[in-house]
Amino acid sequence: MAANIFVIGSGNIGSRHVQSLGNLSSKLNIFVIDPNKENLNKTKKLFFTQKFANRSNINIFFSHTIKKIQDTIDLAFIATNSDVRRKVIQELISKNNVKNIILEKVAFQSINDFDSINKLFEKKKIKSYLNFPRRVYRSYQNIKKKFQNENKIYVSNIDVRLSLSSHSLHMLDLLAYLTDTNKIFVEDVLLKNEIYNSSRGSVEFAGKLKFSTERGDTLYLCDQDRDKDKKNLGVTKIESKNLSCFIYENYQKIVQIEFDKNNFKTETFEIPFQSMLTYSIVDELLMKNKISLTKLKDSYNHHKILLEIFTNHIHKCDLKITGCPIS
Repeated sequence: MAANIFVIGSGNIGSRHVQSLGNLSSKLNIFVIDPNKENLNKTKKLFFTQKFANRSNINIFFSHTIKKIQDTIDLAFIATNSDVRRKVIQELISKNNVKNIILEKVAFQSINDFDSINKLFEKKKIKSYLNFPRRVYRSYQNIKKKFQNENKIYVSNIDVRLSLSSHSLHMLDLLAYLTDTNKIFVEDVLLKNEIYNSSRGSVEFAGKLKFSTERGDTLYLCDQDRDKDKKNLGVTKIESKNLSCFIYENYQKIVQIEFDKNNFKTETFEIPFQSMLTYSIVDELLMKNKISLTKLKDSYNHHKILLEIFTNHIHKCDLKITGCPIS
């Protein structure tokens, strides 16, 4: 029996989900929904390459609206903008029986939306996750093993145009993953008194954020020199008493210093594209009935922290911006 996969939103990330699904050997019915005709056409071109054109195990359908299907939806990817996500999920669930849902970050632009959808998922017994892919990168899984016996770790990311609103949730989730805790607290907030326009009508912030865990792990994020024409190096530093790792995701390299062994080395640090990840996530679901991504409820506190920080800063800047338009 074919599995039913919905991809709602076929923009940049959504189209890569669809492209990746073509690698699966399981029988699939893929439903791609997007009101934007241009997005749908681009996704069709990505999928209908020579590689996938004659795949008899996959049926794919394209639509501008969410349809009701007769069978249960095994998995739905919600890759829309965050401002319409609550409405999209409510429409999907009102028309269909859904088992699993994967959301892109930011999950929602308000805690009220988060609370409402959480209650709906609990009522309908829908398993929900967030697409924080570092948890399923083999490279970061190896990093976690290296630091698993350390008493505490220090994670930092200092860069040009770091994009705090979109990047902070990924880094909070990384800290939670490496330390096996979701209890993260705000230590310091120092944002610049300026708000920057970002993509799809969202906004961005510059400045410094610091977080900590109960055992003393810290996360420090700094978006600096945003107005200067400098290149983003994409470096994440993870340190402990015995080990320092400098991870350059943009260049897929890691520099490691083992102080206790007086050892220094540079290695490849694999960062797979989304088009390489989605099919492995879906394959795990179909074969093992599990998904290794972050559970939506486990990111609730992280969303609440950041939404409060950014909403307060918008009000402080006295700008005519409604809500917290981040993505």
